[in-house]
This record gives sequence, structure tokens and C-alpha cells, in this order.
Amino acid sequence: MPIPLRIALYAVTVLLLHVSDAAAERLRVMTYNTQWLVASVGEQSEAKWKSAAALDEHYRRVAAVIAAQAPDVVNLVEVTSAASVERLAAAVERIRPLGYRAYHVDGHDTALGQDIGVLSRRPLDRIDGQSIRHLHSTGRGSQWRADYQWRDEIRHTSVSKNALYGVTVAGRRVGFLGLHLIAHPDDPRRNAQRQAQAEVAGRMAAAELIARGYTPIVLGDLNDYDATIADADDRFSTKTRVVERLEDLDPGLPGPELVSAARALPKERRYTARWDGAPGGTALTMIDHVLVHRDLAAFITAVTIPHAEADGASDHWPVVVDFDLPAARRKPLSLAPGVQPTATCCAGPGSARTASPPSRWHSRAGSRIEFVSRSAAAER
Repeated sequence: MPIPLRIALYAVTVLLLHVSDAAAERLRVMTYNTQWLVASVGEQSEAKWKSAAALDEHYRRVAAVIAAQAPDVVNLVEVTSAASVERLAAAVERIRPLGYRAYHVDGHDTALGQDIGVLSRRPLDRIDGQSIRHLHSTGRGSQWRADYQWRDEIRHTSVSKNALYGVTVAGRRVGFLGLHLIAHPDDPRRNAQRQAQAEVAGRMAAAELIARGYTPIVLGDLNDYDATIADADDRFSTKTRVVERLEDLDPGLPGPELVSAARALPKERRYTARWDGAPGGTALTMIDHVLVHRDLAAFITAVTIPHAEADGASDHWPVVVDFDLPAARRKPLSLAPGVQPTATCCAGPGSARTASPPSRWHSRAGSRIEFVSRSAAAER
């Protein structure tokens, strides 16, 4: 090939790479259990805030944590109403310039009245005419319910605290399933119920995110441990397959589709909740998770749990994940036979079945891990 032609081709290649890099967009995602974010004193008897001053201070602290991280999308756990999410968005001077829009949908938590809410600096996509949706059905055998056995009795359950929403970033549809599963990973009956909830949640992510063309992120307070990574506290490990089920959304595909972002953190930093009633004394455990689809995991640039900055604002610490997403080539995720997508997904040039070279991503503390993405690395 003549030298001038090679130089011209090289110049075109560099230009295309520059354009591709310029099209990349940053996305910072946070999930945060805000600990009883009620709109007013007396709204819920179990909330610990017994005076207006105490509740004001709680809002100020939680809002300050969010403002310090300035995420694009915040998955909020333990909010109780649209009013509580809107109040949070205006709670301190530092959070107001960030331009958060508050989103809320009523759940079906009849015991505590807690919901999942969202603060977002990006407009949420409208799906079926709604920016944020909650899925619920009644009656045994219904789509969003599952049976579980406790001793000799067959019971059934739903996921009373869930929210689905999505954003489009660099032409890529990113879908979120925010969850708050039933508590107490030390309780056998609740473990059985939480496992059934995970089954329902897995169906939600597959049918209402993947099948609609969204690359999924499952996040929130799962009240369970990930069997594949160790917590900071070695005394506790999962007795269920809850996180495993949520990572393996499609049994028809080899291996799990989702991976925990906490893999990027050193073991001693893997804790998101303080458990004061733990056997043997207070424990620091990892029960809040951000589970990321492998087509997105290749583009993670940082993972952090801001322990020092968020200490005392809640009984949980938030998990923050940064992505640098290049412009997507519109191609649907692969699904198991019989599952048909209803929209085009922006998962990259290969399907979820495609093996790709490993990509590296890291935490802000500098630890690095390897993770094999099925398609995203080829997009770089």
C-alpha cells in the first residue's frame, strides 16, 4: 500500500476513534437506603424521627451525602411518598443546583408503607406512558407472585417494594430495577420468602427491562449477601440463592448475566449496613448491591462506598458506580428461546452470548479486578 494512502487511512482511523470517544457519556449511579425518609413527623409510627427538628436534620444529612457524590441517578430506598422524594431534592442548598427531578411510585408495602423513589438529573424514559413503574399482581400463580415453602405450608409472596425505570445514555437504553427485599438474612422463614421474591424480581427484569430493549442494572437493599464475594465481616454468609438468582436472569444463557460492582472493592470496604443486633456484636455487612449487566460492566470506571462522607446520615451507606458509556450500536440482547424482545436494545455489537476479551475496571481506592464482558469490550 502506498505510504500516502496508509497515512490517509491512519488519519481516518484516528478521526473515527476521536469521534467515538467524543460520543461517550458519563453516568454515575447511586443506590441509597435513606432510613425512613418520611415526609412528616408521625407519618409512620416506626420511624425514629419524633420531632420536626430531628427529621429536618435527617433530610439535611442524607441530601448532603447525595450532593457530595452528585450522581446522575439515585435509587432511593425507604422513602414513603412523592412528598418525601421532592423534599429531599430541595433539602440543602448544595443539592438544588444539581437539578434533580423527583420520581416516585406507590408500592404495596402494607406493613411499613415504604417505597422505592428516584432522583435523576437525566430525564427518565417513558415506558407505557410512565417514567417510573411498580409491578404487582394478586393471587397465587399470578405473574408477579411466587410460592415458597415454610415447614409444611406453601405460601406465596410478591415484591412489595420495587420500581422500574430507564434512561437513555449515548443512544444506549439502561434499565433499572430498584428493590427492597424482606429483611433478616438470619431468619429461615424470611430467607425462604426472600428467595421467592428474588424469583419474581428476576422475571421482572427479564420481561420488563431486557425484553423491552434495556440493558439491566438491579440495585437496592437486597437484605442478603453475595455468595461469590466476601463481606468485610467474615462471620456471615448467605443461606440463600437470592443474589445468585438476580445475577442469572436468563437460565437459558451460559453463566450469570449480571455481576456485582462491589467486586471492584477490596474486601475491607465491602460493607453497606451496620447491624447492631448481630450475634457476637455489631457487624458491618454488604446487603445493598448494584448488579450490572456484563454489557455495561466493561465500561465501569469507578466504584465507591463513601463510608467517611456518609457516616451517620443513615444506618446504611450508599453504593456509587461510575460508567463511561460509548455510543451504542443498536443491537438486541440475546434471550432464551421463547422470549422475544419488544424493542431494540443498545447492548453493543455482540449479543449476550458473544465472548469478548476481559476488560479491567477499578475502584477509587485503586484496586483492580478482571471481568469478562460478553460483548462490551469489542465496542471500545
